[in-house]
Amino acid sequence: MNVKLTKTQRILIESSEDIARIMRQVLLRENRVSRQREHLWTIGLSEEYKMLYVELIAFGIPTKNKVQPMDIYKLALQKDARYLYVCHNRKTADMAAQADDKALTDRMIQVGNIVGITLFDHIIVNSKTEDFLSYRDVGLIDELSKSTAWVPKIVWKLMTVGNV
Repeated sequence: MNVKLTKTQRILIESSEDIARIMRQVLLRENRVSRQREHLWTIGLSEEYKMLYVELIAFGIPTKNKVQPMDIYKLALQKDARYLYVCHNRKTADMAAQADDKALTDRMIQVGNIVGITLFDHIIVNSKTEDFLSYRDVGLIDELSKSTAWVPKIVWKLMTVGNV
């Protein structure tokens, strides 16, 4: 599901707090039952950090674990996005980064490097409170950017030999 943005809504994104505030508003548009299920969105930004789109990628916890890179990057490539945010909600007060969230982020960073779109941040919001977690703000984006967990073995061998 693609959320339509008006020209005035295509605002300049200056911080992770901007994304958290906007995505909390998007979540609050849902009915009370749907709000309790996990949503996974992507937010595409232009080179000038203006919001191009918001897209719902997955709905419900089991589907998040099955998200593929094409699901995340398809619209970003079509809309010529330069930067990408991944955002999902939590229904609990625990805002800590979980292993499956880190693995998804790690993989999407590596795919972004290949397709030329920077995964700028992964944000977790809570619809009941103003709490949010920004992977960039706490240093997780930098940490995951150094990971080679999703780099194909042949590319890793070439990188370590110095041919790439």
